[in-house]
Amino acid sequence: MVLSQTEIRDRSCDSFSRNQDKYPNCGIPFHSGLLNSPGTCGVARRPQQDKTDTEVITSSISRKITARFSRLLNSRWTSEQHEAANKDAVGRRGEDIAARWLWVQGCRVLYRNYRGPDGGEVDIVCRHGKVLAFVEVKTRTSTAFGRPAQAVTLEKQSLILRGASAWLRLLGCPDIAWRYDVVEVLLIPGCKPQVNWIQAAFNTDELARGLTRRRRNRM
Repeated sequence: MVLSQTEIRDRSCDSFSRNQDKYPNCGIPFHSGLLNSPGTCGVARRPQQDKTDTEVITSSISRKITARFSRLLNSRWTSEQHEAANKDAVGRRGEDIAARWLWVQGCRVLYRNYRGPDGGEVDIVCRHGKVLAFVEVKTRTSTAFGRPAQAVTLEKQSLILRGASAWLRLLGCPDIAWRYDVVEVLLIPGCKPQVNWIQAAFNTDELARGLTRRRRNRM
């Protein structure tokens, strides 16, 4: 399903207002250029304002409490879950954990499982400070075959790049910094989820060089 510009904005705002810390402008500064476009997102149209010191402290406390007591982040992966879960279930669990963990780290999760019109895809779109991050989540129940991030192949990077490009086009190609991250989630029986956040895991120049090398090797 391909979403319109307004639908993406409204869904992002609705998700943020329900699940995050109720910041008046939804915490999506780079959407400011879209606020005058047609749509029904009342939350997005509220006056933008900076957080007060009290709001900052409250948000920080909320994140610390979540990190300490969230069942999603602290429940041990049981042998029963390990045996019953299929690949899709493990992947969904990992994405839920990654989204919650990124929020605890101070990110604003804007959208999950975005699919672009040209086949591109991004697991999580979030803001980390002033940087827009397109995040790929890789979940494994073992490291027997290497780290999860090793599964982010050139082909997968190309899909992420296309998805990110489609997202930016919907926003009118804003003048903001962005990067491509990978979040590794390990679900080992008997252990709490292990999360590793790799910021700037790859970039477009590296991807272009990798694809060029591959084409040359095939000649």
